[in-house]
Amino acid sequence: MSKICPTPGCDFDIGSLPPDAKYCPECGNEIAPPKEPDVYVAGSERDIVKLWKNGVAQNLTNGQNDAVACSVFVSGNDVYVVGYEENSQENYVATLWKNGVAKHLSNGRTNAMANSVYVSGNDVYVTGKKENSQGEFVATLWKNGVAQNLTDGERNAFALSVYVSSNDVYIAGSETNSQGNNVAKLWKNGVAQNLSDGSNSTYPHSVCVSSNNVYIAGYELNLQIEWVAMLWKNGVAQNLTDGNNSMAHSVFVKYP
Repeated sequence: MSKICPTPGCDFDIGSLPPDAKYCPECGNEIAPPKEPDVYVAGSERDIVKLWKNGVAQNLTNGQNDAVACSVFVSGNDVYVVGYEENSQENYVATLWKNGVAKHLSNGRTNAMANSVYVSGNDVYVTGKKENSQGEFVATLWKNGVAQNLTDGERNAFALSVYVSSNDVYIAGSETNSQGNNVAKLWKNGVAQNLSDGSNSTYPHSVCVSSNNVYIAGYELNLQIEWVAMLWKNGVAQNLTDGNNSMAHSVFVKYP
């Protein structure tokens, strides 16, 4: 079976060599077997938060309280999972697990949920929402465990996705307006930009930045009371469907 040497510029057929061959006779470089990637999945099973690495599960909670994992990120040898777990007061506590060790991001006196995590250098960014004393949810960014409010708490709001590019922090979420509709928002370094006009409820779920372009996936309620999957590029909306209760939950951009 033909197999070309992995060294760039070397076209020697290493498939003709004995199975125990360690070096290419043409270029002299080591013939390294391809490394299989590690695959991490965060989720839950019967209220137990779980992290699966290459299909092998690790429990992050003991199952005594309701708990949910929403996002996973790997940086170097560290694995970060975010979500929330119910406490003894029946409030949800926004939680970050680093290498299996839990860190609470909220005090547990009111509900708080963590939805997305992104690591850039030594900084850990988590987005979600926390309930204020008036019972409204405030869209929140936690940077290295320190909370920053993205909204003033007058109306319900939440932050669902975070992405960091060139030291700029992009967050996708929404805030309820005076008509009771959710307005899609993008926060860049804490400054909000509306992505919808508020005439219909709109929910952005995922943000990705590539080559200075900002992509957001989500969905909007149309006049026929059906959800329409949406993609925003640099704030310009594009319908991905004509309705039929369709939703877009994640976006990723890769140039060829």
